Amino acid sequence: MAALVAAGEGNGPIPAVGGYGADAGRAGASRARGMGQAFDETAAALRFSFQGAEVTEAEILDMLSNPDAAKRSEAGKSLSSTLKANERLLSLILNTIAKDKEVEDRWRGFARPVASRNLANDVDDEVVDALVGAVTGRFGDLTHRYYALKAGWMGRDQIDWWDRNAPLPGDDDRVLYGTRRSASFLMLCRI
Repeated sequence: MAALVAAGEGNGPIPAVGGYGADAGRAGASRARGMGQAFDETAAALRFSFQGAEVTEAEILDMLSNPDAAKRSEAGKSLSSTLKANERLLSLILNTIAKDKEVEDRWRGFARPVASRNLANDVDDEVVDALVGAVTGRFGDLTHRYYALKAGWMGRDQIDWWDRNAPLPGDDDRVLYGTRRSASFLMLCRI
């Protein structure tokens, strides 16, 4: 859509980007904010069936860290089925946000989707590329090794996806109010 849109008296033509015209950046940003709000409101309204009750997203995600494997399994299956039931709407929101970002990046002259974020963070693309390359280059061996170890600690050959956040056997790192002094408090005492 390389049509030209008149920008007003005496200003000459401005190339239209993706059919959005001269105000692509402002309109796209507004649309993206609107879709972001639609996502937030949709996610907040979602309810997940869990043990005979309807729970929020935060509550179902918390259950994925429960020490009880049966609860993690039920939570994982509920999470999947509820998200699947809302797949069309969530996909529309995500695709609209992604398209608006692509249009705005093209309008502003960014060559890659990450370029605007790198500029805002005052980091060169090459530095980010080096970091991403170093991390992703180790994905396979690190994650496979970790999950193989975790499965062994849990007495299994492999773990289900809902067990990724399961606590390790015998691990209880909860801090109950009033039972321990916080690390920041102890650091303040040293000053």
